[in-house]
Amino acid sequence: MLIGRYISDGADAAAATELLETFQSGPILGAVMVGGMGFFLGVAAMAVPLILAGGPLRWPALAFVVGALLIGGEIITARVLLSQIGNLAFLGGGILFAWQIVQRREELQLST
Repeated sequence: MLIGRYISDGADAAAATELLETFQSGPILGAVMVGGMGFFLGVAAMAVPLILAGGPLRWPALAFVVGALLIGGEIITARVLLSQIGNLAFLGGGILFAWQIVQRREELQLST
């Protein structure tokens, strides 16, 4: 998308090719891959124990896993719609986590 915008703003094909080659160079790709792997491994490390433990945090964790899978699908297939749905799944998971925190807090306040 960035390169398309770069060309539509008046850059010539040689400059766009140079920009594409820069983005696909080893140092840039290496940094992006480390960040991407950290994202997916972090979601797995957070979600798997919560899913296996069961309880009220299972569904928010599942929403995060679904979101990560959809974002991974977008990276592989280049279908932006998958990423958008994945972001909504993350939003839903975050809302569910927040709801559980508020519920737990209210239960603790009532019991004391």
